[in-house]
Amino acid sequence: MEEALARRADLMSLEHRVRQAELGAKLARSSKLPDLGVSASYEWNGHSLFAADGQNWAAGVGFRLPLFDGRETAARVGRSRAEIERLKAFRDGLRQAVRLEVRKAWAELEAARGRLAAASAAVESSREALRIVRDRYEEGLSLIVELLSAEAA
Repeated sequence: MEEALARRADLMSLEHRVRQAELGAKLARSSKLPDLGVSASYEWNGHSLFAADGQNWAAGVGFRLPLFDGRETAARVGRSRAEIERLKAFRDGLRQAVRLEVRKAWAELEAARGRLAAASAAVESSREALRIVRDRYEEGLSLIVELLSAEAA
């Protein structure tokens, strides 16, 4: 059972989708956090190759603090959580289907083993019946039709 659950490609794919949705939920929650950015640039416009007549540089720091987003973040987080729950429910249903397939295959294997044992016993019984009919035919106690029926069986 564990091997079937671990090796099914559809279950592995669904596990990856659940993890991806969980990362999406983290990303949706992150828009509530403050944002800090740093930038720098350097520009050189000299008339000759190593001249210092056209140098320019700039540096900057930016900070963003989200105060109100019209509940957009809450809606994104809610949608992400709903997607996670949907995927988890689908995953659990698929796991149950895999377990059912394994149990069904095991039951069919056991039934096939039983049929094989019964067929082996029937073959052995038929061989013994054929031996008896052949012995009777050789002694003249049985007809050719009985021998042919036993051989067919």
